[in-house]
Amino acid sequence: MAEAALEEPRAALRTFLTSREGLWHDGDENLVRGLLEGWAGAEADRPAAVAARLLAAGQELVKMGARREAWWFYLWEMESLLALVAGQGRC
Repeated sequence: MAEAALEEPRAALRTFLTSREGLWHDGDENLVRGLLEGWAGAEADRPAAVAARLLAAGQELVKMGARREAWWFYLWEMESLLALVAGQGRC
């Protein structure tokens, strides 16, 4: 049920981001991945933990005045985590 509700927004986001994929660089990817993947432990993949990690990473990007390309990569990563947050597992 939750997966079906996400399909249309996910498709729209993928379309938007695919056209921008070549604009971000390794620095943007490393920054975002560092913020998102800094968690470990048994609880790290629980939906609430993933949602908290996404929010914390977004707050850090705001604080540092991240480039728009870093935000696009953040959205790229967020899209890949949406199914996990919805309880459907990572896709």
